Amino acid sequence: MRHKDEKKNESIFQAAIDLINEIGLAETSMSKIAKKANVSSSTIYVLLGVVNNCTYTNGCWCLCARA
Repeated sequence: MRHKDEKKNESIFQAAIDLINEIGLAETSMSKIAKKANVSSSTIYVLLGVVNNCTYTNGCWCLCARA
C-alpha cells in the first residue's frame, strides 16, 4: 500500500484555495485543481477521497474530504 504524499496533499489544497480565490467556487473543478497542482484528477480522489463539503467560514475556505 502506498503512503500518502504530504507534498502532493499540500499542493492540491493550495491549488484549490488559489483557484477558488481567483475564479470562484462555482468555476473551480477537480480537473482545474489537478492541472494547477500538477497531478492527475484521479490522484486527488486517491489521496483525498471524495470532497464532501466546501464551506466559507471566518474568511477562509474549508474543503472537507471524506476518506
